[in-house]
Amino acid sequence: MNLKARLVADWHWVVNHSWSVRLIVLAFLLSAAEVIMPLFTDVRHPVAYAVAMGLITGAAFVARFVVQERADIK
Repeated sequence: MNLKARLVADWHWVVNHSWSVRLIVLAFLLSAAEVIMPLFTDVRHPVAYAVAMGLITGAAFVARFVVQERADIK
């Protein structure tokens, strides 16, 4: 089996408009906040972060398989 990774033809549109990419970026930002916040404050809610990360990552997984119509294609 020979699998080669290739970008989709309209990768620029996907990066700018797909919900899965937006949710993955949000998950990344929450993950970064989880690492950075303890450096500045003692208040942490690890359960809240874990729930938020789980929900956002799950939503990104589902969004990856939802058809998202392009407005510029007719």
